[in-house]
Amino acid sequence: MASDNFHPLSTAAVPQHTHGSSAEGGAAIYRENGDGTRSVTLKFPVVLEYGNSQGSRKETISSLNIRRLNGKVMRDLLRCKGDEEKALLVLFTQLTGQPEAVFDLLDIEDIAGFSEA
Repeated sequence: MASDNFHPLSTAAVPQHTHGSSAEGGAAIYRENGDGTRSVTLKFPVVLEYGNSQGSRKETISSLNIRRLNGKVMRDLLRCKGDEEKALLVLFTQLTGQPEAVFDLLDIEDIAGFSEA
């Protein structure tokens, strides 16, 4: 993924640190943003298609913005005790703001990248 396609959450003039390996191999790349969030560049972007009787449109998700963990998410994770799948979905949906449908379309390497970030 070319860096010119990267759109950070924060436009503050702070250094951004890149972790992970290149988009050509290895896990997804994540960046630490100046506001404490992280952005993960997906190795395999997700294409969502929306449609109704009046037409359709496509949306490509090439990165995920991951918020910092907070008390609400921790409380929701405690309710998932013993259900790892539910806990992973809680983390994904609450920290990225994306619906479960996006998680369902993620490649396993990008899921690993989300887990590392």
